Amino acid sequence: MDILTLKCLTFIEITNTPFFKFKIAFRTLDVICNAMRIQGETKIRVRYGETDQMGFLYYGYYALYYEVARAELIRELGYPYSDMEKDGTVMPVVKVQAKYLRPARYDDLIRIQTEMEVHPKHPFVVFYHKFYSATEDLIHKAEVTLTFFDPISQKRAPMPLRLMEIIAQQNNP
Repeated sequence: MDILTLKCLTFIEITNTPFFKFKIAFRTLDVICNAMRIQGETKIRVRYGETDQMGFLYYGYYALYYEVARAELIRELGYPYSDMEKDGTVMPVVKVQAKYLRPARYDDLIRIQTEMEVHPKHPFVVFYHKFYSATEDLIHKAEVTLTFFDPISQKRAPMPLRLMEIIAQQNNP
């Protein structure tokens, strides 16, 4: 076996799944050994209360918009955050990088293109966000890194098996 296969097998063993679920995880092994990406988009209208004195979207609200876009992408996959939390995993943000290119203004309808990248060799998931104006100008982009976390043990956790299966299906129809 090569090193990549060993890392993937270790990842699956870490999930501590029962034997019957191990077979499901093993079938997706060839897919999850490489980084996978899933895309989605959502639209948000800038509300008056989210703007500063200049009428621009206040910079702090961009993070809230990232969260809306992430939550909608995961919901579209069929595994909303609320279900993931019920299954015992949360996803705290560990890093944000943002580039403000042009301002979003009050009442603008912003299209947010979101791409999720997962890789089995670490317990992180990266979301790439691109904000477009109504005229399709790129006005903002960001990279947000989250980790999988067990709130009971207070330690990082592997990607939930259910999410791994959904992502594998999306990348290997």
